[in-house]
Amino acid sequence: PNLNNGRECTQHDIRLAAQCIRSDAMLGLSEGEYTRGEQDLVLDSSIRLWVFLPIVVVAFCLGVSKAYIWQFIRAENKPKLQSIKDAQVLRRSQLLRQNGRFIPPESFQMKKAYFNDQETGFFRTERRYFNKMESITDIGSMQETMKGNLMNVLPMI
Repeated sequence: PNLNNGRECTQHDIRLAAQCIRSDAMLGLSEGEYTRGEQDLVLDSSIRLWVFLPIVVVAFCLGVSKAYIWQFIRAENKPKLQSIKDAQVLRRSQLLRQNGRFIPPESFQMKKAYFNDQETGFFRTERRYFNKMESITDIGSMQETMKGNLMNVLPMI
């Protein structure tokens, strides 16, 4: 016999087709009712009750307990007033840069001068010095990182 593409069937092709027909007949299926990849997956009710649901409950309880433990061990890091002020000024300058075309040119120039004037501009007069070594040797941030890693590892134990 020939296949659709003109190639002759080999003995292997015929054996595979016969195997599929036999397995469908054993399942009580008529030809064309199901193919091998389209069979329905049926979950037994005892498996659902005694395996699947406990796994879901345990995973949910672990997630909730992890959230509460994390709130308990996390340190209260209140931001410094100066860092809040700096962040707000940066945000205002970003908004001016992005939306400056929507306000009158005189207003834009006044706001630009407030931020960037050579003698009195905020970004020209205010100097913030950041010590890189201070952030590297900060024990508090290292402890917070270690606590976070521990909280991610605990459910695996």
